Amino acid sequence: MGPVNLDKFLVTGAGGMVGQNVHFGLKFDHRELDVTNKDMVELVCNRIGPSGILNLAALDIRQCEADPLKAYHANVMGTYNLALQARNHDIPMVLVSSAAVFDGKQTEYFYEDRPPDPVNIYGQTKQLAELILTEMLPDSLIVRTGWLYGGHGAHHPKFVDVAIDKARRGEQIDASTDQDGSPTYVSDFLEELERQLTAGSGRVVHIINSGRATALDVAEMIVSQLSSQSTINPMKIVDMSDAGPARSRSEALTSHYVELRSWQEALSEYIRKLDA
Repeated sequence: MGPVNLDKFLVTGAGGMVGQNVHFGLKFDHRELDVTNKDMVELVCNRIGPSGILNLAALDIRQCEADPLKAYHANVMGTYNLALQARNHDIPMVLVSSAAVFDGKQTEYFYEDRPPDPVNIYGQTKQLAELILTEMLPDSLIVRTGWLYGGHGAHHPKFVDVAIDKARRGEQIDASTDQDGSPTYVSDFLEELERQLTAGSGRVVHIINSGRATALDVAEMIVSQLSSQSTINPMKIVDMSDAGPARSRSEALTSHYVELRSWQEALSEYIRKLDA
């Protein structure tokens, strides 16, 4: 995968949080480009002649558990349809994947070379999408990230934004203590993603803010920075009303190739920007 022209990159899933914050390429949301429709993907690619493909189209963890077949079509076959056109047009492709491909039984960080072993349907579909891309386009770029925030979620509000809203109103914040991950500011994520694309990187790379945290850690920082009167209710995930599907004990990523600023510094900047 060599350096690419970002202006003509085809960006799918433009209606999601990451897609809304992408500032390059030709952006399509799911109404304009249904990645599960092989013929539509071919028609769009033939029409615009993209210089590359960035696939952000995917169902999230809750949607995958609710409809596994739909998840397979969107996350797996959608990737295949795009990869087929990338191969036919001889252009690079980028897949944004997830920390959910790991089993989370360990307490240390996950590096890029850790073997995947997902515990839920979302993670399984992401692993299959990675395998498809690796097989069809060996020089493709697979980017894993986790706990992204910094904009409107496509399907449900992000914990960071929920906690900020509650802290401003002085309401109680329920926060889990038994899972950690890599809180990552979407602006930092996309800035590094552009660097990887400009450099023509073709590999698996983790793009996350440095460090690890629980939801409790995140909530405590938000309440402190906002000088909020909110109380924080530490909880086990299983006891939360919106617990959702089973998830890994740890979703904390680190990287052999990338080192971004700490999650605390990034979150502090995000809060300041919201208050500006």
